[in-house]
Amino acid sequence: MSVVRFAQSADVPAMSAIWANAFGDSAEYISFFMNERLPSSAALVLEERGVVKSQLFLLPGNMSVSGAVVPSLYLYAAATERDSRGRGFMALLIEAAKEYAADGGFHYITLVPSGGGLYGYYSRFDFHEAFGYRLLSFCRAELENLSDGAAKNHILTAFEMSEIRNKGLSGFDSFLWDENAVSFASGQHALSGGKIICAPRAWALSYEENGAENIIELCAESSAAFAALAARLLDKCGAETFKFKVPDGFFLKGGEYFRGGMIFKAPAAERSKSIRRAYMGLIME
Repeated sequence: MSVVRFAQSADVPAMSAIWANAFGDSAEYISFFMNERLPSSAALVLEERGVVKSQLFLLPGNMSVSGAVVPSLYLYAAATERDSRGRGFMALLIEAAKEYAADGGFHYITLVPSGGGLYGYYSRFDFHEAFGYRLLSFCRAELENLSDGAAKNHILTAFEMSEIRNKGLSGFDSFLWDENAVSFASGQHALSGGKIICAPRAWALSYEENGAENIIELCAESSAAFAALAARLLDKCGAETFKFKVPDGFFLKGGEYFRGGMIFKAPAAERSKSIRRAYMGLIME
């Protein structure tokens, strides 16, 4: 007999093993999440004969929709033990997550499928495509033209980073994270060897791959703040190509649009408008 329940601290070793087998992340990476983020999140597990077989995590945040900010959840690291896949365990967990959202007054559950084929899977549970981003590419000379040329060292607190991000996204339908979530995500990014680059009223998470600097999170309150950040990127990164993920409608134009996540509308949000081409970002890459 299978039982769906909230995770307990005693479940962490089993949950960590399922995570590692499903996603291939290091023990250090997984432990960082379990120690730093799990205490402020909800986790659901499916147990069969006393053994955890499947799991998912629900991270609290907010959705900004047409300027209104409402409590929401981010569904993360959903996984099932390899030998137990195909038995409907994840379906039971997703339905339990929807009940948790309804009972807690959360308006939305969001997620980013780990592969394109999973969009169809999650649509079976009334998730629909709602998030996306544009991918812009600049050569070094082009970014130099956009920079203010003054690469001054700057440090931001997690609170300031969260404040800058949420202000910069105020004109977009988007998922907003608080100070604790930004602190965790930036720490996780650094743990994976990524860079955290800051300027006054702007910051970015990036990593270099195949000669290109990939900016997976760009937060800037204004074009002037971006110009200062561009100078810092040029100073800290030796790449000849810079690739930016930005919200659709960002002041930097052009680039190709990619889908970037799904959303489930909980009962608390039934009268809200449909969300399309919103921005997720900061997805614990």
